[in-house]
Amino acid sequence: MDFLAADELESVFEQMVQERVDGLVVDHTPIATQIQERVSHLVARHRLPAIADGVAYSEGGFLLSYSVDMIELMRKAAGYVDKILKGAKPAELPVELASKFNLIVNLRTAKTLGIKLPQAILLAAHLIIE
Repeated sequence: MDFLAADELESVFEQMVQERVDGLVVDHTPIATQIQERVSHLVARHRLPAIADGVAYSEGGFLLSYSVDMIELMRKAAGYVDKILKGAKPAELPVELASKFNLIVNLRTAKTLGIKLPQAILLAAHLIIE
C-alpha cells in the first residue's frame, strides 16, 4: 500500500523549497520507512539538509542520523528473555531506557551542501560516511 503518491511527495518538496525550508527531520514511522528511498532521492535533488533516525537514511544521502544502538537494544531484550525463561515475572522486571546512541555523519552530503560541520560533531560521530 502506497501512503503518498510520488507526485504528492514531489509537491511537498517543491513547497519546502519555495518556502525556503532550512532542513528536514524525518521521524521513524512505518510510512517514513516505506518511502525512505523516495525521500532520500528528493532530499539529494533539492539539496535539503536532513536528519533521521536510522543509519539507512545517512547511507541514502541524509546529512545526519541519530538513533538508538539497535544491537545494544537487542542484547537487552535477550537478557529479558533469559530472565523470563528462568522464571522471572515480566511485570516485575525493571523498564530500561536506551543508553547507547549512534550519530552518523555523511560528509559527502555535507560537502555537496557546502556545510562545514563543527569538529565536536565529527568527534562525537559513531560513523562517518566519506
